[in-house]
Parts: sequence; structure tokens; C-alpha cells
Amino acid sequence: MKGFNCCLASLSRENKELKERERKIDSEALGSPLNIVCMQESRHL
Repeated sequence: MKGFNCCLASLSRENKELKERERKIDSEALGSPLNIVCMQESRHL
């Protein structure tokens, strides 16, 4: 669940609105928004 915790931490940052938009787009496309956000965040870190 390390990646999931990473997601929660990143979602609480100033770019929360951007993440919300990404989650909506990903949920419509894949149905797994958190997984996609985790993958994106792990690349930034």
C-alpha cells in the first residue's frame, strides 16, 4: 500500500485540483484513477 499512501500525500498538496481532474479523466477511461495517479507521482518523486 506504499503507492496508495503516496497518492494521499500528493493529493493534499497545492496541485490537488489538478489531481482531481486527472482522477476524473482516468476513472472515465480506465476505472482505476488512484493507480494511475500513483504511477504518475512515483515518476515525479
